[in-house]
Amino acid sequence: MSQGSQDINQQFIDGGVIPGQLVSQDAVSKTYVDGQNAELNADISSAAASAAAAQGAINTHEASATAHSAAAITYSGAVAASNVRQAIDQTDQRVSTIVAGAGASNTEILDARQPASGAPFTVLRDRLNNTDAQLAETAQEFDKRGVNIEKFIDLVIDDDWSAAIQAAHDSLDSNGGSIFVPPSTYTVKSEILITKNFVEFFGSGKASVIQNIGITDTFHFQNNERCSISNLSIRGNGGAYGVGATNGNAIVQDNSRHNKFTEVYIEYNGGHGIFNKNTNVCTYIDKCYITQNYGDGVNSISTTGHQNGNNLSIVNTAIFNNSGDGVAWSAASLNISGGVLEFNKKAGIHIDCLSANQDAFGVFIAGVYFENNIGGQIKFSSGTSPSRSLQGGEISGNLFLGNHSDSSGETSLIVGYGNSNFSALGAVHIGYNSYLALGPVVVNNIMLDQSAFTTHILMIGSTSLYNISGSAKLSEHNETITLSVLSQTGIPSAAPYITDNFYAQPTKVCYFPIPIQSDAKIVNIKVPIDTTATSYTINLSLMRADPTSSAGLASVGTKTQNVTTSGRTTVSWDFSPYHRVLKGNTYYLKVEITSVVGGAFMVIYDVPVVVN
Repeated sequence: MSQGSQDINQQFIDGGVIPGQLVSQDAVSKTYVDGQNAELNADISSAAASAAAAQGAINTHEASATAHSAAAITYSGAVAASNVRQAIDQTDQRVSTIVAGAGASNTEILDARQPASGAPFTVLRDRLNNTDAQLAETAQEFDKRGVNIEKFIDLVIDDDWSAAIQAAHDSLDSNGGSIFVPPSTYTVKSEILITKNFVEFFGSGKASVIQNIGITDTFHFQNNERCSISNLSIRGNGGAYGVGATNGNAIVQDNSRHNKFTEVYIEYNGGHGIFNKNTNVCTYIDKCYITQNYGDGVNSISTTGHQNGNNLSIVNTAIFNNSGDGVAWSAASLNISGGVLEFNKKAGIHIDCLSANQDAFGVFIAGVYFENNIGGQIKFSSGTSPSRSLQGGEISGNLFLGNHSDSSGETSLIVGYGNSNFSALGAVHIGYNSYLALGPVVVNNIMLDQSAFTTHILMIGSTSLYNISGSAKLSEHNETITLSVLSQTGIPSAAPYITDNFYAQPTKVCYFPIPIQSDAKIVNIKVPIDTTATSYTINLSLMRADPTSSAGLASVGTKTQNVTTSGRTTVSWDFSPYHRVLKGNTYYLKVEITSVVGGAFMVIYDVPVVVN
């Protein structure tokens, strides 16, 4: 350092003035610099204190439970609000105002607020909340109703739900319960064994399908009672008429009682639709569809020692296109009401005492539509040693269409099979049915002795009369018409029925009109009389209305019989072989009583006239 520099430095330290070469610059001294540094340090300390205070405020804000409310957050946007809470509230109010104030100008919103029944909700939100509550309640109720088979999906192997469905059954307690089959197709390869009482399987209609692709039966009810299946489809793996199916029966009842099947679709199985074996009583089948099965639609054939079909009721059920009989039955009490039995390859209904080797009791068949059942619409069969019988029944109000023609060309309506050993006993009555046949209809091989077996037949669409073959006791197509007396004096027009004592009439004559709807033959007339007279003569005249006659009637036949006993008597007038009556004519039976001896009263009851 030169001598001059040293002098300047010393002068600076000593607080002297900077030499002239620093002209235009302020004089600087140590004292000045120290003062500036002190001011700077004070500013730094103040800044540090402010930073510490800010950090404390931040920490306090983060720890606060209320500092983050929507009202504490500022907002800037499309909604006129200063904080987030105001923005939310105003938006919510705006939506409610839109819905509540839509009026008739917004049909879709109004419809959305309107429930299926009852008053509309004020705002859509209220209805949605209500719907959520209902769904939650429904879900809880649904859980109460039954066990969903999909709960056991872990047991499904190779798409075989047999174990899962069996597990659903096995999970029920001793009081039974309900098992739900959702709308889907669930294949099984093994039978589901139902051994508990009060078990209900239910689905969602035909969309809920149990399909058997194995070689076993599908549902097997065993040693239990009061079970049911409803709204479910039980399907095999066959084709039309069940051909090619590998599985067995859709439903087997094995010593199972009081079961009910409602709206069950039973199709394409390799065996029977419903098969009752061993002892089964009180089976109720309602609104089911049983079709395309390789066996019978319903099979309840009793075997010796068992009554497999006691109290079998089939109501409003369609049984059609099965390879066997529509219904094969023999036991006690068969009720088939309404529904359809058609296009089954064997009989529509087969009352099979031959296979059962025992009598059948109590048949009621009414309101059923029969069509083109190949083995006969209704078929009876019996054994030969001993002979078997159907005891008691009613077959009426049915419609028979397209009856089966056998090899001889005869059309079989009701077929008795085997031999004349089969008999109908105990007031079996074939009542008024309608028959739409294209050819002669045969009621054959049915023994009718000891029976109140009468047929009332309306023939439509055919000019052929009914014929009888085999050993039947019926004479052609017999129809019993019951006549009621309308007048005691002259030709009746609108006279009241007679209800008083015929004996008191001075002229004991009455007329019975005979309704003739088509050309026919009168076979027999029976006049039942009850009197205290000890003897009298009854004169019967068959009269035809004849406007050319002065009396207005022409006699076409007479019969006179002397009666010498009191009490109830039936006077029978047989026409040998018949008397033909023609459509378009009006006929009357005139009954005249003469030569009355003794007594105080005489009553003539309704008169049956047998025509064909």
